[in-house]
Amino acid sequence: MPIKLLIATLCISCAVSCTQAPEPAPNRNHFENATIVSVLPRPPASGILSTWIAFTVATGDEAQAEIYMQYLGGDQAIPVPGQSCTFSVRREKITGITIYESVPADRRVLVTPAVQCAPQ
Repeated sequence: MPIKLLIATLCISCAVSCTQAPEPAPNRNHFENATIVSVLPRPPASGILSTWIAFTVATGDEAQAEIYMQYLGGDQAIPVPGQSCTFSVRREKITGITIYESVPADRRVLVTPAVQCAPQ
């Protein structure tokens, strides 16, 4: 009799847990419709130093991330606060400057080659 009870308990337990699929982990290599929270001003273009735009985004789960994008000068598209943007990122160590200070060269940061934003 105890074995039947054990089997019944396991069947009920599996029926409950097996029907509740875990939430997929968010893909942190791709941001879809992330809201731009803040953007550092454009640094002066430099032919010697790498210059970077740093911006903060909020994702759908309300988490925030700081993203770096190399600034190449000219009319390069730079997101503005409030825009909804989509982009891919990779973690890497970078060197150079933002408008205010050197980038954090002691650790890997999130870097994107470009952003695609909805018009505002």
